Amino acid sequence: MLNSMAMDGNAECGTMDGDGARGDPPCLTIFVPFFNDEPFLERSLASAVGQTLRNIEVLCVDDASTDGSVAIAAAFAQKDGRVRILRNGTNQGINRVRCRGVREARGEFFLALDSDDALEVDIAEVAVGLAMESGADVVEFRKYVYGKSSRILHTCEDGMPTDVAFPRPLNRLLRRPLLEGNTPRLIRRSTYLAALDLLGQDFCCARVDLAEDLAHGIAVYRLARSGLWTKKIGYHYHRRDGSLTCCDAQTLPSALAAKFSCHMRAIRRAMELLNGRQRAYFLRHVQRSVGKELDFLHTWLTPDTYAVLLAPYCQGDYFGKFFSFGSLLRSLQPELFPVGWKE
Repeated sequence: MLNSMAMDGNAECGTMDGDGARGDPPCLTIFVPFFNDEPFLERSLASAVGQTLRNIEVLCVDDASTDGSVAIAAAFAQKDGRVRILRNGTNQGINRVRCRGVREARGEFFLALDSDDALEVDIAEVAVGLAMESGADVVEFRKYVYGKSSRILHTCEDGMPTDVAFPRPLNRLLRRPLLEGNTPRLIRRSTYLAALDLLGQDFCCARVDLAEDLAHGIAVYRLARSGLWTKKIGYHYHRRDGSLTCCDAQTLPSALAAKFSCHMRAIRRAMELLNGRQRAYFLRHVQRSVGKELDFLHTWLTPDTYAVLLAPYCQGDYFGKFFSFGSLLRSLQPELFPVGWKE
C-alpha cells in the first residue's frame, strides 16, 4: 500500500516557473490533441495550465482544424510560455497525432487530455509524486463521467479504498473491461517511447481513428515494470454526440465502415503483442465490446451493406491464428450470419 504524496510545485525533476521560463526539461507533458474542438478546448487547456504542479509543458497538436481552435490555443500560448503548439498541414487522425505527441514531448512523464475533457487541479502533482516515490511507470487514477446535460453519470471505481501498487501491469489491464472505458493514466515517457517501437512503424503510421489507445495501452503495460492505482479522482470525462450519429444517410455507411476497420486493426495489433493466456483474457473483453458494436452496425446498415462490411474480417488470414471473427460473429448474431460465408 502507498499513501498519496503531493509534490512540491517546483519539483526536482524539472524547473519551469509560472511565467513559462524554461530551464531543465519539465516533469510532465500534458498532451492535448485537437481537431475542430472550439466549443470545448478552452475548458480543457484552462485545466491543464491551472495545475498546481507548475513545472509542466502543455503540448497541443492541431490536426488541421478549420474552426477557431487554433486561435484559442494560440491565446493560451501567448499568455503562458509552457504551452506549445504543433500543427499538421493535413488531417492525420488521432493515432498518428498521439505518436507524434509522445515523440515531441519533453517531460519525464506523459499525460493525455482529450480536448473536450478536463483535469482536476492537483492531479499532475499527485500522480507525478506517486510515480517518483514508487518508481512506477504507470499511475492510474479515477474519473468523473458526464452526460450531455453535464450531470455526473458515475464515478469510475476500482473497488479499492486506498492506493495500491501492481507489479504486473499487463495482467491487471487484462483482468478488467479495458474496452469499455479508458482509464486516465500518467505514463513514464521512456516507457511510452519503447511502446511505440514495440507497436512498430506500420501501426504508428497507420490512420486509426478509433480504439488506437487500446493498442497503445497494451504495448505500454506490457513494457511497464510496475504500476500504481490511486483512489484520487483526477479526470473529468465528457460524453458528447459522436460524428457517426450526425452523418446523413449517404455518408453514414462509409463512416461506420471506416471506424469499424480502425477498431479491428487496433484489436489485431493488440493481439499480436500478447501470449496465449493473456490473449484469452483479452478476447473476453473483445467479445463484449464487438458485440455492442455489431448491434449498432446492424441497426444503422442495410443487411447487404452489413454483410459486405463484415466479410473481410471473417477471412482466415485477417486475425490468423489469434481467433476466428467468423465464429465470434456466429456466436453473437447467429440469426444474421449469412449462409455460405467460409473462414
